[in-house]
Order: sequence, then C-alpha cells, then structure tokens
Amino acid sequence: MIRHCIALVVCVLSLSQVFRGLPTSWPHERSDISPDPEITWATLPNGLRYALRPNAEPPGRISLRFLVHLGSLYEQLNSNTGGPIFSLAPRVMTGGDTRFGVPNYSILYSRTLEELREWVEPAFRHGPIEVSIVGDADFQTATEAISNTIGALPTREDCDHREADLVAIPRAEKNTSVSSIDAKLGQVGVAYYWPMHEIEDMRKERRFSLFFGGRASSKIVSASECARSLAPLIL
Repeated sequence: MIRHCIALVVCVLSLSQVFRGLPTSWPHERSDISPDPEITWATLPNGLRYALRPNAEPPGRISLRFLVHLGSLYEQLNSNTGGPIFSLAPRVMTGGDTRFGVPNYSILYSRTLEELREWVEPAFRHGPIEVSIVGDADFQTATEAISNTIGALPTREDCDHREADLVAIPRAEKNTSVSSIDAKLGQVGVAYYWPMHEIEDMRKERRFSLFFGGRASSKIVSASECARSLAPLIL
C-alpha cells in the first residue's frame, strides 16, 4: 500500500502493476492470454521447470536464463522506526534507480554469511525457479543439456502453497521517534510502522488495510470516550 501511494504521488504519469502467480505455476496459467505456441513448457523429474523456444535467428546464438525468485534482502532490513518509506521513496523518485533507496553502509556491511544463507537457501530448496532457453538450438539437444546439468541436481522439496502464501510479520523495534507540534492545536498523532514485505499484491494490501483499520478503530474508539475523535489509518 505504501509502495503504491508513493508511486502515485511522485510518478503520476507512470503507473504499473505486477501480477504474480502461485510459486509453482507458469505465468500464463493464471492469465486469459494464451502463451506462444512455439514455447515448450515442461518440468524436470527433480521439480525444476524449464521453457524451450527454438529460434534460428541470429544463427549460432543461444540465450539461457536461470531465474531464482529471491525477493529483496534490503526490504527485509526495513523493520525500523521509520518504516520502509525512507528507503523506498528515493528509489521511486529516481525512476526505480537501484543506486538509491538502499540502507546505509553501516547496515549493508554488517550482514553476515549466515544471514545470507538463510535468505538464499529456501529459494533454492523449494522456491520458484525457472530455466528459459531461446536461440538456435533444437528441442532434443536443449532437453539433454538441461537434464544432464540442472536436472542432475537433488530432487527439490515440494512447495506448499499454503506455507508459501503465509504472511511473515517482522519483529518491530521498540525505538520511538517524537516530533513536537504546536501545543495550541491540542492534537497528538501516533504512527506505528510495521512493514509486511511478503504482501506484494496491491489488492491483498488493501484487504489487510481495511481489516486492520477496522480492528484498530473498534479497539481504540471503544477504549475511552475521548478517543472517539481519533481516526486510525492503516497503510
């Protein structure tokens, strides 16, 4: 939700939406658009999927893509008082330039090998991995090459849709930030940031926003008579 709102504010003329399928589905399986009939979609015995499309032009050239969906380690580091807005806003304002909107050097260079392993290993064990080959190669040769290399890897664990689709809520820090305002206003604003990076679908974000917004309103407003002037906002 925060990502969407920032994009609307700073990039009004550039609006996009990413559609993500289930971890073990091909993109066209959840779309009304039929896939290219020249592409062969298949799965190796060890669970790895691959796509083949013969293409003789330009001759003698092949493009191979090994795609692992790891997500962003940077976004997982945003469970701080300021929330993800401080790292996301600079990147959105620079048109998605990855040189902007990353944590500072002290945070980046304090990462450990064990932390990196915990981030990468699940994706290789049971996360979505795709192999795509495009170029001047026949189906039989490409299939044998994939089977003898990537296909020789150990059998991958089954991907549990329920487990893969669960929302992981990071632990929020206890640090607080206080900004003073004119006391004559007689008002107080409280913001509690709790990033939920696994929710990347905008419609799911809105549902969670409405749900938690309703719960916050009922809990806060019913707590005391003076709280009836509060207007909880969940983003």
